[in-house]
Amino acid sequence: MGIDPSTITEIRLSRWGHAIPAAQKGLIADGTLERASKPFGRIFFGQQDNWASPCFESSVQCAQAAADQARKLAGRG
Repeated sequence: MGIDPSTITEIRLSRWGHAIPAAQKGLIADGTLERASKPFGRIFFGQQDNWASPCFESSVQCAQAAADQARKLAGRG
């Protein structure tokens, strides 16, 4: 990311088990999933559950979006 390592005080990555998302009609259209996956303070969500779609492609896209959000917060995006 082009950040001087001496300026970083802490990075935390968390991984935990979760239930399989249960997609329902209208979750994307009514904005529920978008609201639920927005950053919470300095916590970013990069997982397939963001779109209730348990697939590799959703995981990668959500992880890239979370990384972009973190870069912006760090002033690098």
